This record gives sequence, structure tokens and C-alpha cells, in this order.
Amino acid sequence: MGRWGNQVEREQLATLERPRALGSRHYPTPHDKFVDTVENSFSAVGYKLDNWKFNLSSDSGKLMTTFSIESGDNRFRNDAWHLVGAAINTANSTMSARLLWGDEVFICSNLQFNAEFMITRKSTRDGLQDFKHMIWDNAEKIPEVYNSIVDTNNLLCQHDLSSESQVHDMMCRMAKKDITTWQSIPHVLEHWEKPEHDEFKGRNAQVFLNAFTSSWRGTNPFSLHNKSKCVRSFLVDEAKYTLDAQYATEEEVQDDYDHATSDWS
Repeated sequence: MGRWGNQVEREQLATLERPRALGSRHYPTPHDKFVDTVENSFSAVGYKLDNWKFNLSSDSGKLMTTFSIESGDNRFRNDAWHLVGAAINTANSTMSARLLWGDEVFICSNLQFNAEFMITRKSTRDGLQDFKHMIWDNAEKIPEVYNSIVDTNNLLCQHDLSSESQVHDMMCRMAKKDITTWQSIPHVLEHWEKPEHDEFKGRNAQVFLNAFTSSWRGTNPFSLHNKSKCVRSFLVDEAKYTLDAQYATEEEVQDDYDHATSDWS
């Protein structure tokens, strides 16, 4: 995690100083108790969590843990990636406790989180209990989440980005929309033009997304899901627009042109 904190073992969480309330309505949950609650909540509805990783912020006030979600029949994985979850807990009220799902490719530790599948709860008196019930209520959506990620990944894999000018144009438009920064463009392009793995040599939007996640290693993990969501959403919109254009009728193309040129002098 570099300057953001450290990766620790689960046993170390129990040795941390118990968090103190920062107000009459603030009821922080110790990190070890939070992790136990997440694991037990999933277990109660038939899911096993495995491959845990625990990341603590420098002041130990924030915890981000990631884990794979196992169903017993390996239906939440394919040859390239598997479904992962992440849970965030804070003892200093800087963030709400949250749980989200995403995917992790097997060949490296690049995480792609889909923040639209996120549940959050503040550190109130009944916050942890509410969080547990929210996990139970949303656990039935996990197969739906997995299928949605499969469909999105297939869409991105089919979106051709073999044109260098198209990639550079997209990077500029993303920077203008604050989806990425101008300073980060060279780092992303380095991973895109000189991929670390043979699996990343394809020229499609899914590989392009991995160029971003590769360049994010060492950055603040607590903002990872927002960064991933923004880039992923942009690429999905690009892929859908291109797909729609391929099947557009002559009348629809003319209608789009008429709307686009209606403000011309």
C-alpha cells in the first residue's frame, strides 16, 4: 500500500487499540469484530469467503479487506477471473462501513470493483447489526452481480481498440471529464503499450481497463472502487455506442446527424 498503509495478517487486527467514540452518536466497530461479522453473515446464507487480504491505513483508522466469494460449485469463477468482495470499516468516522463486489484477474492482483453493487452503513448504535442484515438481504443478488460482470466483461472484450488514435482520443476525453488525470496518461499508456503479461496483449476495452488498474498499484486502495467505476462506466458507454452504431438504420443515422447539426449557424 506504500504511503497509504500496510498489509497485515488477520490476527493483528485483534491487537489494535479499541476505537473510541467521536461523539454521542458515533459507535465505531473494532476491525476484527467487523471482519468476523462479514464472514459470519455470508456463511449464514451459504457462501464461503476465502483468500483474505487485510489493508490498514497508516493510522489504523481504516481497514479494507478483500476476499473471494465461493459457492461450493465454483460457479463464480471462469478461466480468467473470479468474483471478489471488499469490505471497508472505519474507526474514525471518515467513511461509512461498506461492502462491494467486483472481479480479480488470475494473472495478477488487478481489482476491478463495481461500486454500483455497494451497501453502506454509518457507525451508529445499531449500525453493525443493520450491516449484517443488509448483507443477508443482498446475498441473493450475488448470482445476478456475477452474471452482470460476465456480460460487461464480454462487451468490453468485443470492443476493438486496435486504433492508436482512438485510444489517444479516449484518454484525452477521459482527462477532460476528470475520469483520469493528464499526469496519469503516460503511466496508463505505458501499461497499454508494453503489457506485463501475454494475456494483456489483446487490443480491446477489457485489456485497456487492466492498463488503468495496473497503473493504480500503490495508490490509495480506499478510493479504488470509485476510480474503477468511473473508467469502467466510460468504456462500457463507448462499447455500447459503437455496438448500437453498427446496427443503426439509415434513418437513425440521419436523425442523429440532424440533432447534432441543429445548433450549427
